[in-house]
Amino acid sequence: MLACPECARPFDRGRCDCRRDWTETGGVPDLAVNSVDRGENLDLTARIRAWYEERPAQTREDDPVVAALLAELAPRARVADLGCGAGAVAARLAASGREVVGVDIAMTGLLHAESRRRLSGCASLSFVRGNLLRPPLAPGSVDVALLLESAEACGSPEGAVAAAAETLAPRGHLVLRFARTITSAAPGATAHAAEEALLWLAAAGLAPVGADPALTPLSGVRPLLGPHAVGGWLLRQLHAWRAGSAPPPQTLVARKPG
Repeated sequence: MLACPECARPFDRGRCDCRRDWTETGGVPDLAVNSVDRGENLDLTARIRAWYEERPAQTREDDPVVAALLAELAPRARVADLGCGAGAVAARLAASGREVVGVDIAMTGLLHAESRRRLSGCASLSFVRGNLLRPPLAPGSVDVALLLESAEACGSPEGAVAAAAETLAPRGHLVLRFARTITSAAPGATAHAAEEALLWLAAAGLAPVGADPALTPLSGVRPLLGPHAVGGWLLRQLHAWRAGSAPPPQTLVARKPG
């Protein structure tokens, strides 16, 4: 799956076909490049990276949506965890035999993840520093791409969705989860409605096939967690309103035609 973000050709042992020399830190290749041509704000990227170097992002291994998706992934699926943070979800996926690449802009979390990978001896897992607007992955090489509350953390969620879509193989799936209210003090943190995200998916040529919380019955998008998800969503909204807490993040699953 790994490829040079400059020439999009296979990357191996620090070199690629465009013959650019890449650096490596603690076993983690640094393949991050600027993507101003894709709307990147370099100052914002620098502030986002500095934030996450000090606070590596964590995703709970017992996340119910992640568990539901795990049950549906093919045993040998090729997975890209884009914005993997400290790598907990990537490691969980790779432990079941799937080929997984974790990509993040901050090296601190990647080094922790790589250290744990070496201790586990997992050969189907790798980590790389990269820009989510130009991920170091070969076009069409990924079966499932994950953007778990990371698209809006890179400064351009629509750009991250478009870049992830480029990596997908025909009939590959993108799992996009994003905040519906701002709950983080991280630079660039934003909140979005499902309607916005559906436009990003459409612009990237992806068709939504699943959602949690469930969208309206007329949306044509099935609940991720079964028929009860609609009622469950209403109950969660009611409890959140009574408690004065923020609504849960929205997850959308979309498929690439093919």
